[in-house]
Amino acid sequence: MERAVKKVASDFAGAIKEWPALKSWVFVHNYVEAPAQIVQKILDLRTNNPKLDIKIFGKSGFESALLDLDEASIEALIGDAATEQDFRSLQPEDVLAVVSSIMASVDHDGIPDDAPVVVPDQKLYFNGLSSICKQRIVDGLQNANRVATLLLDHQDPMLDARLASIFKAKYFELRAQSIHPDDILFELRDFAAMEKKTTARREVAVWSLLAHFFEKCTIFEDAPVEAVA
Repeated sequence: MERAVKKVASDFAGAIKEWPALKSWVFVHNYVEAPAQIVQKILDLRTNNPKLDIKIFGKSGFESALLDLDEASIEALIGDAATEQDFRSLQPEDVLAVVSSIMASVDHDGIPDDAPVVVPDQKLYFNGLSSICKQRIVDGLQNANRVATLLLDHQDPMLDARLASIFKAKYFELRAQSIHPDDILFELRDFAAMEKKTTARREVAVWSLLAHFFEKCTIFEDAPVEAVA
């Protein structure tokens, strides 16, 4: 987060240097919820530069701009949205297609991860996920058992364990960057989907797969993380 805050300051300083007559400056971010440190930095810049119109453009701004478009334009940009009926109609071949893409894109010679873990009742709540992200997990959880059965019954008996090791390594890589849990989840979504724009069926397969590994305790924390004094 310290690096992100420094980027706000450096981007602003660079803009002022490049355009001395600048009248407006907008900091664009891709966090699901803007971290308090970044918001505070923007407020400080406003206080120290009262003649400039300084704004922050994030998720709500993107949503507003997106929803101003017509339906055809929205679908062209982000693809079809998955509905409750789509989640109830999960297709095994869609899950296997997602799995095949993942396995083909990474070096999966690591140590398989299949140690049984009891899922904590409050895992969905103590990982700091927003309501939007928790709902994505909940949507996928209705198919978690189906995904588990599909992977365990696969002709490769180690497929589930190999996939688990891949997702665990990816999760630890993202967590080490100290980014928001929501951003970690959507980075995992992008990693699993292999593309930004997808069909509703592929979205269902991706979120169901992520929910399986969330429930399996492969990704995200299995116990509340205590703050260090």
